[in-house]
Amino acid sequence: MAKLADPVTRLLVEVQYLENLAQSLQQRISYVEAAVAELQVAMSTVRNLGNEATGAEVLVPIGGGSYVRAKVADVEKLIVGIGADVAVEKNFKESVEGYQARIEELRKVGVSLGQELERVAVSIGKARQELQRLSKKTPEGT
Repeated sequence: MAKLADPVTRLLVEVQYLENLAQSLQQRISYVEAAVAELQVAMSTVRNLGNEATGAEVLVPIGGGSYVRAKVADVEKLIVGIGADVAVEKNFKESVEGYQARIEELRKVGVSLGQELERVAVSIGKARQELQRLSKKTPEGT
């Protein structure tokens, strides 16, 4: 790849790259936040089910804002998704602990992504300042 001789062109390319990177990081942060919210709802639901007796009537979401009435057969054994469309049977305590661990892990990822986004934003700011500085310079005799 040829070197970009013009510093303005080089900085423009760098800013564009950094802005794309920032957008990608923001999307990943949004995904992590959505995953945390979903896991919190699941953990809350499991905890609430733990307070119900076997045979209690519950509403189960079936999509489109619709629900079906069902009776709880067993609150001690749950089928829990562990990723990649794989689910395993876990007891109540293991389920809650698993949700808590996954939430904690995702929050750490979110913090890391946020820190990276801040670094990218600082780099974008510096590159834009340099672009402004270079754009104020006009060649003599032109």
